[in-house]
Amino acid sequence: MTVLQYVIAGLVLSLSAIYLYFKWIYSYWSRRNVSYITPRFLLGNLEYPWAMKRGFVGTLADAYKEFKSQGKRFGGLFILHKPTFMPVDPDLIKRMMTVDFQHFMNHGNFVDEEMEPLSANLLNLEDEKWKTLRAKLTPTFTSGKMKVMYDEMKACGSQMVEYITTLNSERKPLDIKEIVSCYSTDTIGSCAFGVDCNSFKNPNEGFRKYGRKVIEMDFWTALRMFTIFSSRK
Repeated sequence: MTVLQYVIAGLVLSLSAIYLYFKWIYSYWSRRNVSYITPRFLLGNLEYPWAMKRGFVGTLADAYKEFKSQGKRFGGLFILHKPTFMPVDPDLIKRMMTVDFQHFMNHGNFVDEEMEPLSANLLNLEDEKWKTLRAKLTPTFTSGKMKVMYDEMKACGSQMVEYITTLNSERKPLDIKEIVSCYSTDTIGSCAFGVDCNSFKNPNEGFRKYGRKVIEMDFWTALRMFTIFSSRK
């Protein structure tokens, strides 16, 4: 055999091995008799980074609606080559987050405490770091403190109602996503940091400005996240 033939044979074997590997990975849920959404090669159930329409959250929302419409209590997804469990039934979710939370503490999310400190939150951290942060935050959400937060949330809600009323009187369209995002920003700023953001009157206020950046997803961000998920074990 010539060198070229060896190279071609090596490529064929490599591609065949990759194909068989993904075929085996993508049979994970079927081997466990769990309903799942058919994945696409390499990406799983994700969209192509250069043709994103729904985004990561939209993809998960579509999957949830699909399982729910089928009357399933849970289902399976694939984030690239990683099998991902999606609970649907509220009672099951409650049990996972309370009685059995020690078995579901790791979510496989990206964390870079040095370069992106905001990524090191309770939803992303794993193992001992997750337990430590949860222990610190648990006293914050006692029934007494939640009652105090209620007044702050109600005040933020009044600002939201005032904003919607103004737009309605001026016959302007409502951007529900932006309205809910502003309310969330104001609530977090008020309850967690004691800051009156009032994002409805100050849309470029610091909390809202950087909160918007956290969820923005352009091509380069999508490609970066794709690379991160691909490289994680």
